[in-house]
Amino acid sequence: MSEWSEGTFEIVTNVRKRSVAGIVSGEFGIYFDEHCNSPGWMVTHTGTGMSINGRQPFEDVETAKEFVARVRPLAEWNDIDPESPPDVQRAINEIVDNLNGGGSVADLMQVPPYMGDEAFREFLGEHGCPASLEVVRMRFLGAAVTPGVDADVYLLVEELFDYQMPKLDGEQRVEFLHAFLGLFQVADEMSRQCRFALTPMGEVDSLDGVKELHSRRIDEVAFGFLEGVWQGEDELSLSKTQAAMLTAIEEMARTYEVRHLDILNNEHRTITQPVTELCQEILAIDNSIETATTSLLEDFRDNTSVARPFIKRAAILIDELARAEALPRDAIRQCVERRDEFVPIFLRILRDHADELGDMDDIEPALFFIVHILGELGEQRAFAPLMDSLAGEPERVDEMLGGAITENLPKILISVFDGDTERLCGLMNNPDADEFVRLAAFEAWTYYVAVGRIDRTEAEQYLTAAFETLQPRDDNYVWVAWLEAIAHLGFADLRETVRKAFELGRVSPTILGFDDFDEILDKAKRSDNLVAFLAEDRIAPFTDTIEVLSTWHCFSEEYIRAKAQAKREAARPIQPFQPVHTATNPLRNVGRNDPCPCGSGKKFKKCCLP
Repeated sequence: MSEWSEGTFEIVTNVRKRSVAGIVSGEFGIYFDEHCNSPGWMVTHTGTGMSINGRQPFEDVETAKEFVARVRPLAEWNDIDPESPPDVQRAINEIVDNLNGGGSVADLMQVPPYMGDEAFREFLGEHGCPASLEVVRMRFLGAAVTPGVDADVYLLVEELFDYQMPKLDGEQRVEFLHAFLGLFQVADEMSRQCRFALTPMGEVDSLDGVKELHSRRIDEVAFGFLEGVWQGEDELSLSKTQAAMLTAIEEMARTYEVRHLDILNNEHRTITQPVTELCQEILAIDNSIETATTSLLEDFRDNTSVARPFIKRAAILIDELARAEALPRDAIRQCVERRDEFVPIFLRILRDHADELGDMDDIEPALFFIVHILGELGEQRAFAPLMDSLAGEPERVDEMLGGAITENLPKILISVFDGDTERLCGLMNNPDADEFVRLAAFEAWTYYVAVGRIDRTEAEQYLTAAFETLQPRDDNYVWVAWLEAIAHLGFADLRETVRKAFELGRVSPTILGFDDFDEILDKAKRSDNLVAFLAEDRIAPFTDTIEVLSTWHCFSEEYIRAKAQAKREAARPIQPFQPVHTATNPLRNVGRNDPCPCGSGKKFKKCCLP
């Protein structure tokens, strides 16, 4: 078949597909590519979307058609693998070379030695490359070792130029690519030797020098090596060990950024830390990153397993947690499975939230899931930063956890408790904290009295004294938490003190009556196993994030559909004003310990009442 007709077909560029218009003849398509180094006509195999003439465009469409005529007999193109056999590729290169007048492909096979750092810096400046030498070298090193992705130097160079390549012709184009290929060969040799070294620190004797060094390190590690490894992808075929190494390097590289921002934000003040100390900090991070990255290069070289799963980048998974509307089951599952990798990140995010460091608008929504995952994992290192966050502004705590404060927080605190009773009691006694957060702390405290980690005698003494010390002195949920702790632990000697609290109006009878208290107290006194008794009232460690949250209405398909419908209706024109009808509270006759009318199967006090 040699007839050509107009048509559209898919092409693959930079591991992405897009549709183009051109001319088609059987299994070949020709289109004009404006994004090439030198714009021209490209030939594509329509079955795979892959370019046949590589990155060497033809100057006119007739030459492209002649190329197809010569290439067509080389293989059964409808059955050919996306990666042509070497003998076929060599024949294609010879045809391209011949049709382009020689020097295009064949010359590129003979790459001259690297020109050297100073000459390459000048070269980048002459061609207006936005990337520095450090970024280019490290990007090439990452691309040379990354598993599952074949390094394409031309595509890497396009990215380095933000897809605004210089317009070059003939020999200029060959020399241009030779310069990058020379450096790529250096990076490839470094990868084979598993040699990773950051550029020398040099003489740094001022704060400006420290800032410049931070910026250089961020360029080398984050924008250079790590981006070279990921090559714009969200997931790669990696072992869990490799993924953990990459994430650890990303976290260490973030330290440069944190310190850099800290200096920038405090420039108006006197930086008390000497420049020599700041440089020592950077040197310590440098050493850690060089050691970790060298280990990663060795693992990439030695681990030839093809059974590696596709693993998502840590930043992508956290972004999925932050932006989720439906329950992000897969992201949660991966975070739990890769706990060694994610727990340090989650702890850092939680600590940043507690200390109110930086702008967390993009990542703060992920904290809802992060706190649950840390609870599921029983991560005791989360206790201190979580308690500090919970002691903050009630509105901020509510933004972080929402309905989980009453539903899941007591269990989470039980799961992550690190034995610091003083910190736990501090939250219970904090009158500025959210009242339902204090209730959660009381329930966690009650659990640990029951299991014996908090002395029972001391616990009874605390509850006795709390009658006089707890604030505020009027109706507040902290008093519900106080009397429930007394009842659940079976402290019958405090029964009359509780009655007095009711008489003083500290507990609203619409929330809990004295008869309800007596009922719980009586069951506790008759129980042979207080821990099992508390579990019946859902005071127990947190277990499974997906299982628990999948029962929430806000993550149900029904809710998500209703939310989408509400958005559509909100976009409609405003309707004429309708008369307002008097509303009544349908829950006014529901008791605190009755089954919740919503049908969740939970008690009213543990479901819709709050």
